Amino acid sequence: MTRMRPLQLYLHLLNTHPYKTQATVTGGLFLISDIISQQLIEKKGLKSHDFIRTLRQTAVGFIITGPLIYKYYKTLEKFVGGHVMVQPIKKMIIDQTLFAPSYICMYFAVIGYTSGMDTTQVKEKLQKDFKSTMIMNWKVWPFVQICNFYFIPLQHRAITTNSVAVIWNTYLSWKANAVKNDDVTSQ
Repeated sequence: MTRMRPLQLYLHLLNTHPYKTQATVTGGLFLISDIISQQLIEKKGLKSHDFIRTLRQTAVGFIITGPLIYKYYKTLEKFVGGHVMVQPIKKMIIDQTLFAPSYICMYFAVIGYTSGMDTTQVKEKLQKDFKSTMIMNWKVWPFVQICNFYFIPLQHRAITTNSVAVIWNTYLSWKANAVKNDDVTSQ
C-alpha cells in the first residue's frame, strides 16, 4: 500500500467519511484554539491549564461544529440560487444574519451550561458578550466568507473556514470562558 501525503489522506477521508472527517478536524482545531487561548492569550501556564475546558471546547468542535458546518455549506449550496456573481453575496448575507448570531448564541449556551452555569448566568453572559462578539465577528467573517463562496470549491469550504477559525475560536474560547473581562473589543 502506498503512503498518502497528509493532504491526499485528508481529501480521501473527506470523500469516504465526510462527517467523521469534518468532526475530527474541527475538534482538533478547537483543541488547538483553546490551548492557544489559555497559554498565549491568558498566559495560564501548564500548571494552571484547565484541561476540562480544553476537552469541553474540543467536544463542541467534534460533536456540534464539525458536522454542523459540513451540512450547513451543503445546504447553502443546494438552496441559494441566483447568478454566479450574486450567489456568494447572498450566502454571505445569510451566513452573517442567520448562521453567525445563532451559532454564537448556541456556542455561549453550550459552553456556559457545560461549565456549570445555570440559565440565568447563561442569559447574563449572552447579554454581556453577544454584541461585542458579533461586532468582532463582522470584522472577520464577511470578507472570509465572500472569498470562501467565490473562490473555494464546496468540498473545501469547511476546512477553509476551519483554518481561519483557529484564530476566531481562540477569541471565542477566551470570550466564553472569561469570568471578568474588560471589553477590549468595543474599543
